[in-house]
Amino acid sequence: MLRTLVFAFALSLVTPFAQAEVAPCEWLEHVEHDLAGFWMRDDLAGSPAGSFPTFICADGTPLDTAAPCPSFEKAPDWIRNEFGRQYIRMVSRQVYTYGVIYHLTGNETALERARAGTRFIMQRAWDPKSGSVATFLSDGKPGPKPGQRTTQSLAYSLLGPAFYYYLTRDPETLAFIESVRRHIFGRYWSKDWKILAWTLEDAGDDTRDRKELVAQLDQINAYMLLMLPLLDERSRPAWEADLRRLVRVMLRDFHDEEARRFYGYIHDDKGRKWGERHNDFGHTTKAYWMLLLAGQELKEESWVATARAGIDDVLKAAWVRRNIADAPEWQAPVMRRAADADGFYHVWANKPDGIGIAWWEWCELDQAAATMALSDANYTRYLDETYRSYFATLVDPEHGGTYGFPGATASAKGHHWQNGYHAAEHALVGYVTSALRRGEPFRLYFAFPDSDRAAVAPAYYFDAKETGRRAMERIEGGVRKVRVTYVRP
Repeated sequence: MLRTLVFAFALSLVTPFAQAEVAPCEWLEHVEHDLAGFWMRDDLAGSPAGSFPTFICADGTPLDTAAPCPSFEKAPDWIRNEFGRQYIRMVSRQVYTYGVIYHLTGNETALERARAGTRFIMQRAWDPKSGSVATFLSDGKPGPKPGQRTTQSLAYSLLGPAFYYYLTRDPETLAFIESVRRHIFGRYWSKDWKILAWTLEDAGDDTRDRKELVAQLDQINAYMLLMLPLLDERSRPAWEADLRRLVRVMLRDFHDEEARRFYGYIHDDKGRKWGERHNDFGHTTKAYWMLLLAGQELKEESWVATARAGIDDVLKAAWVRRNIADAPEWQAPVMRRAADADGFYHVWANKPDGIGIAWWEWCELDQAAATMALSDANYTRYLDETYRSYFATLVDPEHGGTYGFPGATASAKGHHWQNGYHAAEHALVGYVTSALRRGEPFRLYFAFPDSDRAAVAPAYYFDAKETGRRAMERIEGGVRKVRVTYVRP
């Protein structure tokens, strides 16, 4: 994959009219080689199946705490202190990753792993009586106490299962998602603050007084927007009402319209300062992207307008051209892959004058730019540069997967806040939007029950015209593989 992209990038430098943007076929190659090549390793399948490891070394091997690999030998305390725990939100993110691999390639083993991970969450971490989901398992036991679980972790427990439901329309998975959603909005909605609370009981830094953007935003981002078009007429009104009130909260309490940014938290004045927790271009871009998509889904033009203006402003601020001579010594060898003939390369910054952008922030910025480019081709100027830099500096050409930071070749591929989710979504969005912009037909794989032949099949978050669907072989789980083809409407 890297060889193909470097060649195409070099061609764009000498051929003024060559299109440097990554083509749909290149996105598929990236998924099949870089992502599936890493995440489809046998030792990441879990034992029992679906019990995916949380801590994963750079080469794809699960962490052995008795003999830590280089990725974890000098891990900071915020990571080291979590060794021994299996985080459910990371199992969920790996479910999502396998779902995307199947969605784009039709790899049935990936779908089996997505099913196994979803079942593991439902059987080992979910309490059907309350609707709560454990944050982690320690020696197989769920923790922490239900009242100490955060709304963000609860949201991300639904990320993978929601994508699995999007692929399969499995009724048991839908019942699970509905149960957890009712628990979140029934127990965590603060009547005093009119927002979703962070937690119900104090536990260390997770205190009841925290007012967090991600408590609201990650409900939308993890499962609500994906699920909404799939719901029947009886279920949709309640979901839509919850989505509307979350958007109102985000705009009322966390959005600075003049500065065009979202604050990460508001229970302390520090939450409005760049560099504080969740105060970065990544979270602001994700919030605007969700606002844009929600506005399109619910026909709220004012949301769309606010989101477009905000995304435009953030992309301009975050797009940085740097000289390779200024790159740190440890980073320079990898960053040279992205440099042009004059020794300059483009990257996204994570805040004004910031240089520490993480892989997930890069993905969020690319996804927002790709969505904007569907209606304004001028935004491809960002993608022509940042896609190339992403593949050159964040994708591991040896082991696959993505580094945590550009050029951080020894970084872990998994810990309690990192897994394959962002890279997988980046590939899915890149593939679909690239095909739509080019006017090329594209295809996605689902796995529908035979009885549900008319199941709606959106192209993720994007407006695409279905031109055909082919029911293929029956596969494990009582469903039939279905290939759907699309074009730009």
